[in-house]
Amino acid sequence: MTKKLVISKTKLFIFIIAFISIFIYLFGSKNTLIGVGIVTAMLTLLERDLTISPIKNLLKYLAINIILGILSFFAVQNMYLGVLLNFIALFIIGYVFSYDLKRAVYVPFGLMYIFMVSIPVGKSEFPMRLSALAIGAVIIMIAQFVMNRNRMKNVGDKELISICDELLEKISLLKNTINDDSSIIKSSMRKIDSCNYRINSISKNLKMVIFDNRKDDFYISIRGIDIMNILFSLERISLILERYKKDSKEFEDEDIKNILEESSINSKSDVLGVATKEINYIKMCLENKDTITDKEILGFRDYVIAQDTKNINLKEIYSVLENLYEFLVDYKKVKSRDEKKAERKSKIPHEFKRLSIYKKNFNLNSIRFSYAVKIALATAVAGFIMDYFHLRDGRWIMLTVFSLTQPYAENCIQRSRKRIEGTFIGAVIFIVLFSIIKDSTLRSLIVLLAGYINSYVVDYRKLMVCVTVSALGSAVVMGDPNVLTISRISYVALGAIIALIVNKFILPYDAKTGYQHVIEMYKGIVKNIIDEVNKSIENVADVYYIKNLLLIPSLIEDRLMLINAIYKDKHQEDFLENQKLLISNMYNLYINVNKNKIKDEDVEKILRDTNYISNYNVDKYDEGRSVILESIVNTKSLGDKIICLNLLQTLNGVKEMYRISNITKVSIKEAA
Repeated sequence: MTKKLVISKTKLFIFIIAFISIFIYLFGSKNTLIGVGIVTAMLTLLERDLTISPIKNLLKYLAINIILGILSFFAVQNMYLGVLLNFIALFIIGYVFSYDLKRAVYVPFGLMYIFMVSIPVGKSEFPMRLSALAIGAVIIMIAQFVMNRNRMKNVGDKELISICDELLEKISLLKNTINDDSSIIKSSMRKIDSCNYRINSISKNLKMVIFDNRKDDFYISIRGIDIMNILFSLERISLILERYKKDSKEFEDEDIKNILEESSINSKSDVLGVATKEINYIKMCLENKDTITDKEILGFRDYVIAQDTKNINLKEIYSVLENLYEFLVDYKKVKSRDEKKAERKSKIPHEFKRLSIYKKNFNLNSIRFSYAVKIALATAVAGFIMDYFHLRDGRWIMLTVFSLTQPYAENCIQRSRKRIEGTFIGAVIFIVLFSIIKDSTLRSLIVLLAGYINSYVVDYRKLMVCVTVSALGSAVVMGDPNVLTISRISYVALGAIIALIVNKFILPYDAKTGYQHVIEMYKGIVKNIIDEVNKSIENVADVYYIKNLLLIPSLIEDRLMLINAIYKDKHQEDFLENQKLLISNMYNLYINVNKNKIKDEDVEKILRDTNYISNYNVDKYDEGRSVILESIVNTKSLGDKIICLNLLQTLNGVKEMYRISNITKVSIKEAA
């Protein structure tokens, strides 16, 4: 735990307490928990940049808040009507705010609805509640403008420079591997892996920022496209440098290994020296983006164009650098007022339209639909039990059900056990502390301390310990001494039982099914990218479409890693490593084709027919491979050799993707 983290968490905690206090002052104590829901939503949504379409997003969250407020008001008028309305409300929340790939944001809105149902208001107080909800939507967007107004610019410059720093560190470590000392080599290799991990993390974060900054969920901003081009180019240089590691994945193909080694007339240290110099130039251009001239950047580009080499690695680095310097010129030209603009030159494809996505997922096999039905049914049942038996603090049942009902069945089982254990431990701590301490001021401090500690906790069991102490302590401090600790434990246990039953019997969806679904999605994305590369030769490719396709793999990788925390696929690391190289090779192909860098007509002819890759068939692999290898031998242009090499690497990557995914599919069937 660092000092910076403590200061950050403390400031955030003070802000939350202050926000809720002001909210209570403005809207009354009955809307206290709405304030909690609003501040939770505000902080959760800060992960995304909503300022790209501010009016549209304001109206969206305003409509959601008001609809939930109206549904919650009528739901408490009649317990039987409440079952239907609670189901509708939670289904909307679960369906609209959960996603196949992006992190779900349903929690704050679900909590807010449950708070409104558990603390109802009369007709005279209802306008004030609606006002609180409406102001809440406005507050969410105000926070967006304060924190995310220039997010793309601020994050983009910083993260691209960080990648340059990591590349320079990686090159330095690769130079150490020239040493004959095996201990130095092993140490350097471990550090190189750490560099790769950091580069990958920065890259994924930046891609997510670009993804969130799309207008209409499709059109990438001008600045976003420029950052994306620079980012993919830097990633490409990093992957080329991987060839100087002894365990390079590309060297698993003997033909590729021989091609690369035969052309290595320059020493490893010479190539790494060139890379060091050029990465420093790129870093300087980024750091001085507002002062460096186009002429200076194009001077760097003209220098790399003038370099003549027969080393494929060095030639490919020069080719990437030529593009990169041109991307830097475009990037520095974007003015602050234009950075969020996006040129709508093409129609939004069917699969990227929000309504189409909702329709596509509205079926019994969709995880999104499955989760929405389960969370809606479980919460509606919990709400009915609370109303029917007039249970005091029955919201604990609803909150438990809402927390434990998860998209994947395995998560529900794990969280149920941890929630019950955490509740029991927290209850014991509460009984001991509040039996010893009678002073109300000290008790209030305990509640605040539990809430503060809560902000540092990651493990769900420990989180529930803090939540239980805080919840029980609040009930006593607020003048409710008859609340029994046993009630809290009983309600949590009942909520866990409801959640477990619903997760097991209602549209069950496990991690194995989810994992295979995401793998198949990845395969579909790869096919579409290859098809777009093919179309780019005919100049009919949609730049926005292929850029969107290139962003999605990072989201898929995050989702696979998240599911694999449950599923434990031992082949995942190999699969993700293969996919990273595959996506880079396809991007490199696209850029070279798009910039008309193909000189050999035979090479262009091969690229026009990539059906054997996009519609991969193992029987056609050897034939396609032979054609590409023949072109590598026959073409005189080193640039065309690199393009053919990229195509061969793409073919190998697709083959490996199907091989590993088929192993995973067999493992899933055996596990089932």
